[in-house]
Amino acid sequence: MQNSAQGWHVAEWGLWGWVETLFKLVALIAGIAAFFASNSATPLTIGGNPHLAAAVVMLLLTLLSLVALAIRVQQKEIISLIFGIVNFLGHAGILHAILRLPDSMTLSLVFGVFYTVGQLTKLQFLNASGYTENGQTQSGMLRFAIGMAVAYALFTILALL
Repeated sequence: MQNSAQGWHVAEWGLWGWVETLFKLVALIAGIAAFFASNSATPLTIGGNPHLAAAVVMLLLTLLSLVALAIRVQQKEIISLIFGIVNFLGHAGILHAILRLPDSMTLSLVFGVFYTVGQLTKLQFLNASGYTENGQTQSGMLRFAIGMAVAYALFTILALL
């Protein structure tokens, strides 16, 4: 399943690709719910935020989700683009919630656990499908997916502390 230059299309993702997507969708729904649950009247809490380290990790992951969104636009794959938009909104929602309600981390934990499991499932997807993109090798794709799983696991641990 190599990415090739083509018009807008829908790719065949296979079982593991959809399982990964479902785990991550649970996380992203938690992220969007966290955004709506955080009171906009509550000021942003940066200094003195007990979960500032988790917020910093989530900020970096949110920025990466923007990069991924740009890649999805370039690839012109419809499912990936829709997922990329929801992915960014879920990440931004969790970041917003951590900065608004640092003492209410339940949805952040749900996000972290399900996204980490989704990233681990992505490893199976990459192994089963041989999928690569943007000229990366399969081993490069696997290393990046492992690194992202570690980043989401780190976020989850920091959200617990």
